[in-house]
Parts: sequence; C-alpha cells; structure tokens
Amino acid sequence: MEINFGEIIKQIREERGFTLKEAAGTAISPNNLSKFEKGITTIKVDTYYKILENLKIFDPTDITMLMLRYQIQNTSFSEFEKTRFTTPTKAVEFLKTLDIDTYMTDYVYIQSLEVPRKRENLSKEDWTILNRAKTTLFHLNYWLPQDYIIFSLVIHYFDFPTETLQQIAKTALDLLEEPFTDIRQKRALVSTLADIIQTYSRNGHYQLAQDLVDKIELYRIKDFNYQKELLLDSFLHIKMQECYNLLRQDKKEGIELATQFLSYLDSRNSLFPDQTLFQIRNIFYRQVKMLNKTGIDLP
Repeated sequence: MEINFGEIIKQIREERGFTLKEAAGTAISPNNLSKFEKGITTIKVDTYYKILENLKIFDPTDITMLMLRYQIQNTSFSEFEKTRFTTPTKAVEFLKTLDIDTYMTDYVYIQSLEVPRKRENLSKEDWTILNRAKTTLFHLNYWLPQDYIIFSLVIHYFDFPTETLQQIAKTALDLLEEPFTDIRQKRALVSTLADIIQTYSRNGHYQLAQDLVDKIELYRIKDFNYQKELLLDSFLHIKMQECYNLLRQDKKEGIELATQFLSYLDSRNSLFPDQTLFQIRNIFYRQVKMLNKTGIDLP
C-alpha cells in the first residue's frame, strides 16, 4: 500500500486541533501544506519533520506507530493500540505483516514490555529478544536516534560496565553539541543520558551521576535557542534524576530541589493544563516520597 504522508499529517493535525497555519509554522505556507495534505504536491523530508515538530511529535517511535496506524485499516488495530503495552507479541505480529525488519520488531517488543518489567518476571522469549537487540545494537558502527532509544530500553535489563556507560554518555554529549543533530535525535540523546544518570545513581556512583547532570545543565544554558525550548520536557527528566540522586544520598538538598521542582510543575500546569505533565508530577511526587529518608517532609 502506498503511504499518503499528506493524509497522515492531516489526520494528526485535525485530531490534535491544530490549524493549517499552526501546523505549517515557518516550514511551509498554509496553502502549500493544504495541497500536500490533499496529495496535490510533495514536500522535502526536512519540511515534513518540521511540520511534525509543530504538531508536537518528536519521538521516532511515535512516527513509526503513526505509519502503522495508517497502514492497518481494520477494527482490530484500535484494540491493538489499547493493549500493545501489555501484549508485546501482538505488536510483533502486526509489524511482521508489514515486513518490518527484525531489529525494528525487537524494538517495538521491548518497548511493549511493562516499562520496565522486573527481571524476575521476564520470560525466556523476552530474554531472547532483549539479548538479540543488545547484540545487534553493539555491532553497529554508528547509532541513529532509534538506536539510542533502544539502549534506553535495554539498560534497564542488563548490567553494563561503568566504562561502557561513560563512553556512551560522552558520545551522546558530543552529538548534542553538533549543529547538524536534529531535534528528534537530541530528544533521544537526552533520554539516553537520563537513563545513564539513573543507572549511575542506582549503582551508588553518585558523583558520576551528578557530574553528568552538571554537563547536561551546562549544555542547556549555553547558546539557548528555540531547539532547547523544544527539549524542555526532556530536560525535566534530567532534573528529576538529579533530585533522586541527591535523595539516595539522604541529602536535604534533594528535598529542597524536589520542592522547587514540584512548585514549577504546578505553576506550569496552572497556566497550561497538560495531562502528561500532571502524570509526570504524580510519578515524581511518589518517587520522592519513597526515596526520602532525610527526615524532612515535603511541604
């Protein structure tokens, strides 16, 4: 089936309540976007991704799932969307009907596990796919955004040497600094770095975790531009990991940071109500309550 990418854009735009002008932004004129949606004209790939950014879609996974949604035109797919996070095998079955390669199906399978499922609850099939994805990943000469996302998934299931984590963190930081790295890759990189910080901290490498937080913060405040604004939600996860790292050391600074962070989330939500942000706030609050052994209660 030939994919009408303009129709995909139109479906997303209308479902999310964006006007042609809002979706077009500075990437294209509203009139030309309308023609693209109708299949009258074509656009450059870079323009297509800029439109997706205007529609608040940054994650390559989201884009992949949108393609699947467009291609699978039957009633069972809506059920698949409801259950894909608890039935990974079902997700793979759908992908195989579209002749998606094994690496990609492994990617979706791992993402569909309970995020993340406890190691002791993994099946033999789970471990087979996790090991295959990890082996493929570390045989690649260069990682694309999707590869960093896969690493962010498998890091929860394997004990990687500290030296390996340090090398991946260094590469990710270097790529963040590169001017040619686009916003989708930057989000994948920041997500990967957040997971490395979490792993450092959970393994008791508190200083390594804080050093990485400081390097990312330096990047964030240096040469601030519109791309950094688009990465704001990604940086929130870095700040959350910094707080958790302090609390694992029973430092009162962790509670001070948590209080400031909760105040920021509440202020932002009062101005721009966002269900995702509300969920992040709840997850953060519960985690802080669990880790807090300072004797100081949250306000």
